[in-house]
Amino acid sequence: MMSLISRLFWKSIPKPERMLLLSLVNEPNRQIIDKTLTQKHSFPSHFDQYQCIFIHTPKVAGISLVDALGFADSHSWHLPLKYYEATEQDKFNQYFKFGFVRNPWDRLFSAYQFLKQGGISNKDQSMSQLINHYSDFNDFVAKWLNEDSITSMIHLAPMYRFFENQHGHIAADFIGRYENLQQDYEVIRKRIGTGKTLPHKNASTKNDYKVQFSTKTIDKIALLYERDIVEFNYDFE
Repeated sequence: MMSLISRLFWKSIPKPERMLLLSLVNEPNRQIIDKTLTQKHSFPSHFDQYQCIFIHTPKVAGISLVDALGFADSHSWHLPLKYYEATEQDKFNQYFKFGFVRNPWDRLFSAYQFLKQGGISNKDQSMSQLINHYSDFNDFVAKWLNEDSITSMIHLAPMYRFFENQHGHIAADFIGRYENLQQDYEVIRKRIGTGKTLPHKNASTKNDYKVQFSTKTIDKIALLYERDIVEFNYDFE
């Protein structure tokens, strides 16, 4: 971990300048740097209690999952698996490591809607202003989305990056699917021995996102999120 002098030096930099420096780093690595330099992060007590590590992938029902599992009070937001590998190696090797993924086209459209409506944080609101300059989702994808921009916002970052170890390999013990959320959540409940019933998703909204996509949008997302599609076996249909 960082020395006290290093942490004090980082904190001595005015916040706007710190945010500028962090903005030059791709997500989710930005989360690692921020937590390390500010010393904000401690290993969640619930992870120790149930000997597990939950990877909260953005826009994959993470809030519902941490609430149902009872992890909300000690939850770590959007930290990738390699962070725990580097900082808690014994626990990383011993604990049950899990998370969830989602169809990349559906997840991107969900993130777009979330940010368009203002999100939660100040950064989300800034992104909302940018998104609202575009006429619709297809216009946003065509004119703004590229290999660099998808790693500039945590909600848009490719999912595989959250499950990689320090050698670039997917290292989770179990990766559930948003499309099979109820059943895969039950696997988790039984494995770690905790959790209340997960509220059901609104089934009527399933696949509604597909009508929003032009052919060019479908193809561009397939290219930008190619590794997610391959690693987690997804297609548009």
